[in-house]
Amino acid sequence: MINKNNFKRVLCMLLSVLLITASPYNAFCDEILQDETIEEAAPEVLGDDATESETTDDETTSEETVETAEEEEETNPYLWDSAWDEYLSLSDDHIIINSPIGSGASISLTGMEESGLDVSGNDGCYDGLSDGAYFSYPIDDLVYCYLSDDGTIYVYPASDDAEGSIDVSLTIREKKFTFTVDLYSITLNRYVINTYKGSATKQLKLYGNSSSNKVVWSSSNRSVARVSSSGVVTIKGIGTSLITATCGDVKVTCLVSVSSKIAYRAVKKARKLSLRNDIYYSQPKRMLSHYYDCSSMVWRVYKSVGLNICNNYSYNAPVAAGEAYWCACKNKTLKKSSWKLSKRRLVGGDLIFYSYNGNNGRYLNIDHVAMFASYYYDKSSDSYYATVIEASSTWNKVNERNYFVSDYMVLAARPTR
Repeated sequence: MINKNNFKRVLCMLLSVLLITASPYNAFCDEILQDETIEEAAPEVLGDDATESETTDDETTSEETVETAEEEEETNPYLWDSAWDEYLSLSDDHIIINSPIGSGASISLTGMEESGLDVSGNDGCYDGLSDGAYFSYPIDDLVYCYLSDDGTIYVYPASDDAEGSIDVSLTIREKKFTFTVDLYSITLNRYVINTYKGSATKQLKLYGNSSSNKVVWSSSNRSVARVSSSGVVTIKGIGTSLITATCGDVKVTCLVSVSSKIAYRAVKKARKLSLRNDIYYSQPKRMLSHYYDCSSMVWRVYKSVGLNICNNYSYNAPVAAGEAYWCACKNKTLKKSSWKLSKRRLVGGDLIFYSYNGNNGRYLNIDHVAMFASYYYDKSSDSYYATVIEASSTWNKVNERNYFVSDYMVLAARPTR
């Protein structure tokens, strides 16, 4: 497209060619070109008024920018308040994790309530930025972290064989909190020993330990089990003991549960029943082959290994309340504190009595009994659990299930005591 100035140039050239000798036309072209020059130069030449106006506009824009920045600073939710420094700190700056065992460890950002800092929006903040909080890792694939809304920092190994040391930084609103995580990969050949008094020694072996770290073995209850400097466990008595191997900063444990030989054999027989597909629950047929109810299972299993619960019963098993009464009369009951799994006082063969249906007119209103079976170790939670074996109307069979304390429990006893 031809603009105004280009059109003038073309017009002058044509006039010059056609009428080169006519001076009035030459003068006309000069006048046109002169006007063009002035018109092009005009935007570059500014008077005093224009300059002053432009300067005023710049100053106004600068002032508006400063005001806007101040407003953003006042409303920015990610800025750190120096007043929080008085309250907030890490509960520890060093975490030790044995990566093959358990789900990690945790520390706390203390002073959350006093400071009034709210990180609730960070719930679910693992590695990335979330509401101004994030974790920084100088080494990838070693650990990952989680910040809960109460200020707890959970640290997890990235894999079962993760090893090494790493400094992790938690940044909250431009403030850094740094802690060190040391990861090891040390394991035992076994974490639970369920056995009986008089059984052979057991060898515990430690794997993954550096040759520079001396291993120290110890027993929490030497009257139950002792351990040598080389990890050999000797069974001494009935009960439980926690064997600990300390290797530098890491501790790994093995729970030893010791029953009488009779109780151990009773549990073994009860477990075999729970694994069979031709065993059924029935009260009317409780003494027939392939049929059991809760009390007949306990009585028949114990009788088969040499213990007659309620001595005057030679053929027909007593009910659960009768078995509990016999245990109470024979001073075979256990303290209520021993029921807690965390106490680890129960051993294989102990009996747990329940009252599910209330008043039945029998001893302690008992209507069910189960046999404590054994402990087991759960790697993911680094915790010990236990099972019981019972003839169950719900499952219509002899069943092994997890043990837990409930309000229905009314008595625990050790019939071999």
